Amino acid sequence: MPNQLLLGIDCGTSNVRMALFDSAGNCYADRKKALVTGETSDQGFAEQNPNAWWENLLQLLQEICNEEVAQSIVGLGLCATCSTLVITDDQLHPLHNAILWMDGRASGEASELQALYPGQSVSPYQAAPKLLWLAHHAPHLLQGSNKVLEAASWLVGKLTGNLWLSSIVAETVWGILPHDLLRHHILGSKYEAFRAEIAKPTAQAGVLQNSVGPLSKIIPPKQTVTVAVGGNDGMHAAFAGDLMSDVPTMVEVGGTSYVLFMQGRNPSGEGVEFCAHPFMSKGCVAYNSLITKDYAISELGHRIQALADTLWESMGVTPQRSVLVGGWANDPLLRNLRAQNLLSKNVQCLTTDMPDYAGCLGAAMSAACACGIYKNMPEACARMHPRLRTA
Repeated sequence: MPNQLLLGIDCGTSNVRMALFDSAGNCYADRKKALVTGETSDQGFAEQNPNAWWENLLQLLQEICNEEVAQSIVGLGLCATCSTLVITDDQLHPLHNAILWMDGRASGEASELQALYPGQSVSPYQAAPKLLWLAHHAPHLLQGSNKVLEAASWLVGKLTGNLWLSSIVAETVWGILPHDLLRHHILGSKYEAFRAEIAKPTAQAGVLQNSVGPLSKIIPPKQTVTVAVGGNDGMHAAFAGDLMSDVPTMVEVGGTSYVLFMQGRNPSGEGVEFCAHPFMSKGCVAYNSLITKDYAISELGHRIQALADTLWESMGVTPQRSVLVGGWANDPLLRNLRAQNLLSKNVQCLTTDMPDYAGCLGAAMSAACACGIYKNMPEACARMHPRLRTA
């Protein structure tokens, strides 16, 4: 067993997943535990109990970490769904079920914000309309020292005692619109005390609080484990799909939503979203997405290719390969549809040996940077990405 091990945790919509890696990306253990989502179809509600995430996380740690493993863990990275909001008191105790990313209750608020911010693209699935819904329908949850946190921020807070927000999430999810909304329409002078600090996903969030409490029974209190800021699950899965490669690559992350990611230098055009970060090897990433539950598989395949065509046009380049990760990479029908569509455009269709755990590997890459094994994410991706094979 290597003397430096990295834990990667992916808190998704259907499962909490955890995997154990070395600094070369070799996997030594992987586990998952299912989550239950409460949905009210007529109102668009989709909620989960955040305490279930934490309980699953502790149980998975217990399963993976025997004494030898626990003494070798040096870093931990975590990713989770974006625009999943956790309302807590100042001790991080949840006051309400988490409002999931796919919760559509805030359609009226989305229309209201679209009118206020005509230059922005506003969807009820984003954080901002949900915040406004809370202000309209549950204002007591935003009072006093209460907080509204991204799922990853809450979990990292539970692990370290420190609140951080990934810079990718800050740019793409908590950009000008949510911050304007919080500052001017909901929180006013409380805004600065309300928000989490912002840092890149590979930064140190702190060290694991394993001196007391349930973590001390799993990880020896004398063991120092550096925890990365982490962030959104889709982007971390894309890192594990070799997004940082010098070969022009698109990564397809397929789960409850299907997201296409591609790197480039000078993005232009309509119909895609962009985020720019210096720790990315080519400066920026463009992405496009849809919610998979809305479509049959045959239609889903056509819609994914339409998203890809828009992405390629906006970036001004067709990739040489597309890497499928996530649950949909295991579906033979969709995988074959994607392979046919891509090969017709002279694009190679690939997947990895463990597509379900791509988010965990990406989170472990962030951890490898946070604890100093690698100096940045491009280096971690180059050293840790999994073997690719034809889909």
